[in-house]
Amino acid sequence: MAAWRTAEGLILVEGTSRPRPTAAWGLLGGEGSFFLLDGELQEIRQRFEPHEGSLEDDLWSYSYRVAQGELRERFVSRRVVYGEPESVEVDKESVKLAGLEPVQRGLAAIEARLRALLEQG
Repeated sequence: MAAWRTAEGLILVEGTSRPRPTAAWGLLGGEGSFFLLDGELQEIRQRFEPHEGSLEDDLWSYSYRVAQGELRERFVSRRVVYGEPESVEVDKESVKLAGLEPVQRGLAAIEARLRALLEQG
């Protein structure tokens, strides 16, 4: 588990990855889930969880990762038509949060609080 503090004092926590239920995950090799908590660890402000879907012959997928002090979102879309080679329609990465500073102290308490919040729903 890892955590980062934003410039606004919020805490970004890396959670566990969800199972990869469909073929769309083959597009990315999924990343983890991330949860943005308020500075007092009282509520989850935002969730960044891998998700995917399909529409007719198109598969799409979103994933998230932290790199170089940024939470990055990756979107991939592919067209799959029986008897034809797959074609990548879109593969782009964007920054969702910047200026993240690693949290070194209190990781066990942050992890325990995230688990409690997730259990509450």
